Amino acid sequence: MNKSVNLRSIEMIRNSRFNEEDWPTKSSEEQIKVEEDVLRKYEDLHRKLKMSIHLPELLKEQHKKYLCETLFYLPSVYECLDSSRPWLCYWILHPLSLLGVRIDDRRKSSIAKFINKCQSPDGGFAGGPGQYPHLASTYAAILALAILGTEESLNIINRYTAICKGATF
Repeated sequence: MNKSVNLRSIEMIRNSRFNEEDWPTKSSEEQIKVEEDVLRKYEDLHRKLKMSIHLPELLKEQHKKYLCETLFYLPSVYECLDSSRPWLCYWILHPLSLLGVRIDDRRKSSIAKFINKCQSPDGGFAGGPGQYPHLASTYAAILALAILGTEESLNIINRYTAICKGATF
């Protein structure tokens, strides 16, 4: 199998960087830091590919193991993402799904029940239990529930409140 691919040019990546438009904010500063980190990774990859035309292989078994371990327990370093818990569910469930990992019904139910704790009676989902709901965490929660794909998970979404009453998030 031919593993070589054409990567985007480093110059194209540099030209696509975030523009603060002379209005720096904390989030724009963080965005720029992330982009700089990603650019360094691309530059490293380009240097390595000059020595070998083959891309690194995805270590599927190691990824599966890591994702399965973090599905129910994250190290304390992830504490800063406490308000992104539906996103964490999605970010872990999605690659597990892509890698073909089957999650047993008991664990699916446990995840669905947790996401349900993030749902507001007024509609939408919060980033964690007891937090305020908003569109981004609602999007992540619905994606995660859809990946679970069980009747229980799909019935958690309060469609009436979200659609008919006009959710307040």
